[in-house]
Amino acid sequence: MYEHCRSRVAPAEPKELYPSEQIVLGATRLWVARHRRGTQPEPVLNRFFAFWDAEAAAISHHTLMRHSALAANRAIAIHDVECSCLSKDEERLAHAVAYAQRRWTKEAARMLEVWLPPAAVRLTLPALSGLAQALAERSYCLPMRAWDVGDGEREADPWWQTAAMPTSVLVH
Repeated sequence: MYEHCRSRVAPAEPKELYPSEQIVLGATRLWVARHRRGTQPEPVLNRFFAFWDAEAAAISHHTLMRHSALAANRAIAIHDVECSCLSKDEERLAHAVAYAQRRWTKEAARMLEVWLPPAAVRLTLPALSGLAQALAERSYCLPMRAWDVGDGEREADPWWQTAAMPTSVLVH
């Protein structure tokens, strides 16, 4: 089922990630799962970040995800919580946090530009920086990985998939 994951040189499964990366991935997947159900993600995220002793990261992460859900110009591929595979967008998000921890703002913005228009990127960068800083303050530093995160070019979806995609929920 997830054969495409095994062909990558960099980590392809959540269990291969460092704890700092797992925090970002776990929080993102939890947020999206709650968003899909139409329930508030903040209580779950607050408990999740408290478990990792990084409570200060919760509001920044929520803001980052809320902006992505509201302003994305394409669907963002975030897998279910139990999924054993990483999507390119999940890799990009981890990469964006790693860049932000190093204060490489242009590179972090390029990761967000894959799904956010320029104005939304400018509004979202402070939240990304806040998340990166809050994690770094708790010694959760994300490594720079050899993921092929590129510029976001991807194959076009088949017409039937695009037609069936709800336009009101871009985070899927």
